[in-house]
Amino acid sequence: MKRIVFPLSALLMLFSFIVNAQEQVMVQISPGVNQGKKFPVTSKDDVTMHWDGENEFGFQLLGGGDLTIAAQFDQADLTAYGVVGGQIISIVAWIMQMPISVTIKIYDEIDGSPGNVVYSEDVTSVTNQGDWNTYTLSTPFDIDGSTIFIALNTLHGSDCYPVGVDEGPAVSKGDLFQTGDDWWVHLGDIGLSYSFNIRAVATIITDIADIENAEISIYPNPSDGIFSIAMNGTYNLEIVDVTGRLVKSTEFTDNAEIDISTETKGIYFLKFFNENGTAVKKIMIK
Repeated sequence: MKRIVFPLSALLMLFSFIVNAQEQVMVQISPGVNQGKKFPVTSKDDVTMHWDGENEFGFQLLGGGDLTIAAQFDQADLTAYGVVGGQIISIVAWIMQMPISVTIKIYDEIDGSPGNVVYSEDVTSVTNQGDWNTYTLSTPFDIDGSTIFIALNTLHGSDCYPVGVDEGPAVSKGDLFQTGDDWWVHLGDIGLSYSFNIRAVATIITDIADIENAEISIYPNPSDGIFSIAMNGTYNLEIVDVTGRLVKSTEFTDNAEIDISTETKGIYFLKFFNENGTAVKKIMIK
């Protein structure tokens, strides 16, 4: 049986801004109850962003409390996953034992750590213990390329291991946690090498009927920044870079000649939209 108890008070000199001489915060790892359950299969058109492996253990604040776990995805990560210009449609997390409350959150970034809460939704009523839980966002979250932290907040009692971790080793972008309103801590900072079982499912928007049923020709691709678009119908077009910066916007019918040759080489996203919906395509400027 694997049991690890680590007192943060032993690190008061290092984490004096988190605890003081009157406080003692302890965390504990216990054997998981996974019973072979694997991460759920997502649509082939969706992308699952994560740093963790399959669930191995449960995690708690010893004595219970307000616990938030998080995983970070910066511009390079989002670009590598190919989801800039798309949306986060769900957050998936392992719940070992049922906590008092469960809330999914998305934070922006301030000085390398989670900053402002930009999305929050109570999902207690749709949570099941001993399994992966897929929490579909009521409002999909737009991915503009800026750093985000996907998070899960739980309030749990002393006898509950609310969240899960993998078998390790830790990935620093996937082992963040916070107690109450204290500063964020990495598990690695307190000698534990695990990543939390929390993931985001993202999709590139392709919900416009006109575009789904018609060919979109973008040529040449890659290009030197001068390229043509051929399709049927009238659409608004916005071109953004991987940071979400608007490079160009225009309206066209059937055909368009686009010139962004003065822009930096790299990947750009073409967002086509009209009253029916939106679709996104990528182009490479070389």
